[in-house]
Amino acid sequence: MDTPLRITFQNTPSSDAIRQLIEEQVEHLEQFFGRMTACHIVFISRAEKERAAEILKQIEGKPVLTVGEEEGFCRMGGTTNILIEKERPRLEVNPDAAEQARLTINAKLLKVATIVRTVK
Repeated sequence: MDTPLRITFQNTPSSDAIRQLIEEQVEHLEQFFGRMTACHIVFISRAEKERAAEILKQIEGKPVLTVGEEEGFCRMGGTTNILIEKERPRLEVNPDAAEQARLTINAKLLKVATIVRTVK
């Protein structure tokens, strides 16, 4: 990525494990997207579950990739969700949320993800 990766934690303790997971996901995304120049990502942790809908509403329509880690995150309008099942990550993607944020999700990534739609 041309712009250095900067990870900021707000209202949640900094976590080396989450930081490593995000860095791995960025590396994985770069394989699909070739050369990324910049990306705005908001990670909404499990600790912010009660505020997730409010946070998503605040950034609605902005070109921001939202990443969650809680069941139902994509159904409430999040772009991507990383769930751990049997100690393995499972990716969910909400193409409607990505389109609303003016983001394009690579077809290869969509093939390995579970597609989830926003519930209104």
